[in-house]
This record gives sequence, structure tokens and C-alpha cells, in this order.
Amino acid sequence: MTHLISTLAAAVLLAGCSAAPATPSMSTSTPAPATAPAQESSMTSSATLLPQRTVAVGPAATLRYDGAADSRCPPDVRCVTAGEISYKFTLSGAAGTESFDLTKAKPAFEASTFKGVRVALGQTAEPPLRPSTASAPVVIMPVTVNITSP
Repeated sequence: MTHLISTLAAAVLLAGCSAAPATPSMSTSTPAPATAPAQESSMTSSATLLPQRTVAVGPAATLRYDGAADSRCPPDVRCVTAGEISYKFTLSGAAGTESFDLTKAKPAFEASTFKGVRVALGQTAEPPLRPSTASAPVVIMPVTVNITSP
């Protein structure tokens, strides 16, 4: 156990010294641990996106946050179901395009067109419940995702 902790600490230290500076909305963490299956090393990064913003996913793809759909029950209405927030994304590159949604019930997506790419919900503050009136202002919902790419 001590050996594993020492190895991970060394990997974090080395990655911090060799990594390029991160932009304010994206930070890069260490490569996959040595216990991962024998394959190319993958990187995990975290990005907080606003609707219609994109972030690079590896050298050959981009992830666009298309927006969110909020079907949660307004506080002043009696609902049959509680509803949920669904965050909508599009993964694009030379290999093709994949659209997908992330929710609390399905918080991660494994790309089939872009092998080794995984997108998962990160620590995102849940926006306040939407009012029941149609004239209420639209709430812009930022989302944080953790992206694993080869």
C-alpha cells in the first residue's frame, strides 16, 4: 500500500513538472495509474463549460456542450414525477460525430467512434428549480465534465 501511494505521489509530481499550463476552465491531471490494462496511456482533464462552448478532446476531437433540458418539477407545482436535468453534448472530429446526454442516472458516456474517450459529469452545482411561469428568465446552466482521452 505504501509503495502504491509513493508511486502515485511521484507520478503526480512528475506530471505537474512536465504539463503545459492549464487554461482557467480546464485542468489536466496525471496519466492513468500503472495498474491500468496494457494500452496507450490516457489523460483525464476537467472542464467547466457554458452552453455552446467547446473543449479539445485529445488531438483529433472536440466536445461541445449543447445545453441542458430541465424537466424538474417547479417548487409551486404538484408533479407526478420529480424530473431531471439532462446535459446535452456533441463529440466531433474527423472520425465522425456522436451526440449524447448525461444525467444523474447516467453520469458517463463511453464513445464508440472515438476509442478511449469517456465523458463523465464532474462536480456541478445543481441550478435552482425553475419557476412555473413562462415569463421567467432562462437559467444558463454551466456543467463540469471529466474527460478521459487517449
